[in-house]
Amino acid sequence: MSETKKRTEQLLEIIDGAISLERNAKHFYRGMSEEIFDPDAKEMLFMMSDFEEGHELELFRKRLGLADENLPRVSIDREQSEVKLHPMSAPGELTVEGILLFGIEIEKRAKKYYEDKLAEVTDPDIRKLLLDLIREEEGHARILTRQLEGIDVSGFIKDMQDLEDEISH
Repeated sequence: MSETKKRTEQLLEIIDGAISLERNAKHFYRGMSEEIFDPDAKEMLFMMSDFEEGHELELFRKRLGLADENLPRVSIDREQSEVKLHPMSAPGELTVEGILLFGIEIEKRAKKYYEDKLAEVTDPDIRKLLLDLIREEEGHARILTRQLEGIDVSGFIKDMQDLEDEISH
């Protein structure tokens, strides 16, 4: 197998794992936004879902740029819901606090995945993407933590939207 093919396969594996993480987070936040009654929490969770969807789309764009038309599909073996893998401690009792704590954990896991993969990659475009994602996951965890602490996050969410816009262009 050529070095180029090995490199492409390694990058595809990393990106596929990242796509799965982002997709799972998107589904978690969207699902929780539909279940919770607190309007502020609902709006924040919906926005978090949109952030994750933006990451997923950016990763798909990077993925498409890696290989030719014979690019394999994203491995669906990775498509396991975070909620199924790590159920909330009080199933059936959805509280804003429980959802926020679980969301913080999701963001921390994603950040760790990106940090671990960063050590494996030399491609400058993929490294930049991973560094951007690490920074964004840190920001997402801060949003959730501030919401959990009862701090108004509207200004911080606006900053995160600006960051997302800047990175996507």
